[in-house]
Amino acid sequence: MPPKQPVTILKFKRARSTYVIPIQLTVKKNFTIASFTETLAEAINLSGGLHIIEDGNMADEGEPDEGLQVKASDLTIALPKVKETPYDNVWIPVEDDSTLQTIVFQDYDIIAFKFGDDVEFRIEQPEYED
Repeated sequence: MPPKQPVTILKFKRARSTYVIPIQLTVKKNFTIASFTETLAEAINLSGGLHIIEDGNMADEGEPDEGLQVKASDLTIALPKVKETPYDNVWIPVEDDSTLQTIVFQDYDIIAFKFGDDVEFRIEQPEYED
């Protein structure tokens, strides 16, 4: 049996939303902005769509929360300026494929994304209640 291709698991985050996606980074065609955003858009749509929460407010529990179906062209990605502190929300937008090709990704690295006309990249650190 041939060996399995190594897979890297990346976290794509926007505000409180997180999409954990396995990507085969040993395949050169996967090191493109288009590949990342297409994979992310597919994950968002298969999970029920993107849920927009305005100004940090939670959706009302009694209302059905329908997600928006997105296209790869609606999404923009960014890398943290300091990989160890992504929740500082200092992001470097990925503007060309060469940026992705110079990064060594590790499992569970965080990549921020914006949707449509979002003004900035922003993620929130998860809070757990007892």
